[in-house]
Amino acid sequence: MKLSKRKILSHFVVLQFVIQVVFIHSGSALAQVPVESLQDELSSYLEASAEGLTANDIKNLNQERNKDISNAYENYFVAKKNVSIARSALNPINTGLILGVSLGATYLWAPIALNALLSLPTKIYNIGKNEALANAQYWYRLQARELLNTEAVKLYYDILTNEFILKSIDLEVSLYNSLSESLAQNSEENAARISEINGTILALQKESLVIHDTVIKERAALRTMLSYGPDRQLVLSQDDRVLTKVLDDTLDDNDLSHVAFKNSREYKAKYWIYQASIKNLKMVRWSLISINGLNFSYGQRVKIAKSEKAVAYDEMIMTGKAVKNAAVDSLGQLHYTFKLQEISRDKSSDSLNFSAGIRTNFENNLLSYADYIMTAVSAIRDYRSFVMAHYQTLGKIEDMNLTLGKDIEYSQEGVLDLGSIF
Repeated sequence: MKLSKRKILSHFVVLQFVIQVVFIHSGSALAQVPVESLQDELSSYLEASAEGLTANDIKNLNQERNKDISNAYENYFVAKKNVSIARSALNPINTGLILGVSLGATYLWAPIALNALLSLPTKIYNIGKNEALANAQYWYRLQARELLNTEAVKLYYDILTNEFILKSIDLEVSLYNSLSESLAQNSEENAARISEINGTILALQKESLVIHDTVIKERAALRTMLSYGPDRQLVLSQDDRVLTKVLDDTLDDNDLSHVAFKNSREYKAKYWIYQASIKNLKMVRWSLISINGLNFSYGQRVKIAKSEKAVAYDEMIMTGKAVKNAAVDSLGQLHYTFKLQEISRDKSSDSLNFSAGIRTNFENNLLSYADYIMTAVSAIRDYRSFVMAHYQTLGKIEDMNLTLGKDIEYSQEGVLDLGSIF
């Protein structure tokens, strides 16, 4: 029986479709997805563990183990130096796939300005046991201790972020390996693609080694700061309290500035230094009645004492203004990082949902395994960016706690209640 051209064309289209389905099906039969649920797998990396140390544990340990604030700062500087050396390898120029794109230059263990917290001006005023200077020293040491607490917690967040990155890289590599194995069934046709995938795997593994070295040094630095011995295990828990809401609707800048000013340990220290300068000026003036008081240097000594008093007053006033401005600025930075976190979270959610849809199509033999793997890799990277933004946001909360002089209530559900500072 002679077939018409239309029927022949129809049979050809059907045959072509069958060949495509068979090809996709053969690829899906050979490929085995490394994880059942990509979202569940990534979420498990961020889950808190009951046996690991939390941010509050880090603060408490730092308080308990560092009674001598001078030794604590020596430990801090040693730790910071070692971490800085390790992080020099995390230059975005050298690390393109992970840090150069997702991390950038903003994610660093922020250095703190000590402002000579421990060098009290006793020699300037030539006063031995002075009540005002003793009070200044007291507030300086409290401020120094809180600075150390904040630095320890931010280092802790850095470690958690990098450890999550390492796990996500391992997952990404496992997906690429499974794709490479799938394509290897037709190695001649897919040689170029396999070579490209293997190059990507190698680059990821190189970055993983650099980050792993950084984590080792960061953990060693945290051990130093907490005065942990080598025989004690340092188990850290991920912090899955993702910020969901900031309750500050009834809060204005004046309220925030007032709280920061009232609680500022640095301002109180400057106040007592100013009081010491007043007492010093009085002492110099009263030295006139002593045997050696009336001499050619008397006028010069009074002039110097007046100048020191003026400097101390100016520093006190400037510190008060700086504290108020820092409080408002810290809230602005928190809102900014929170917004970035929300954007990253939404993008990650969309990527995971899209990847799940592509997987369903792959399992129904409608798309290739390569289509699924590439969307899965994209979803992993978006989730990684979200986690980094999450820990940056937690770091900003710690900065704000330091600026306000007290911890803001932060619930397990991720609600930050700024009303709790009053």
